[in-house]
Amino acid sequence: MYLQTHYLILWQLITITRLQESATAKYSGINGKERIWTIYIKKGIQENERGREYKITLSTQATSLLREIKKLSGDKEYLFPSVRNPMTYTNPQIANSVIKRMGYKGKFVVHGLRSIASTYLNDQ
Repeated sequence: MYLQTHYLILWQLITITRLQESATAKYSGINGKERIWTIYIKKGIQENERGREYKITLSTQATSLLREIKKLSGDKEYLFPSVRNPMTYTNPQIANSVIKRMGYKGKFVVHGLRSIASTYLNDQ
């Protein structure tokens, strides 16, 4: 497993975002001083529309991980640039491929991390 894929899974777990949102994350959406990551959800809207804005507060763990991610991605636009084409983002399904290779095929997918977090937080 590439370290970048490991970081992608951790980023998704820490921020409790969808895999697509994590894989396509851009540095331009992160305000380091305020520790806020702004994303736009385009689900159910026209392609030319920006989408609903969500602001995610970045924890201490997320900001620490972000520093490590930056060491790998350098000055690229995306937190998780594609290995084949660094001008675009990594394939979001790469994380699920790794989970399958770890022996969890048919038992677990990365989106399950979000479901677990949601269940836990809703119980609080």
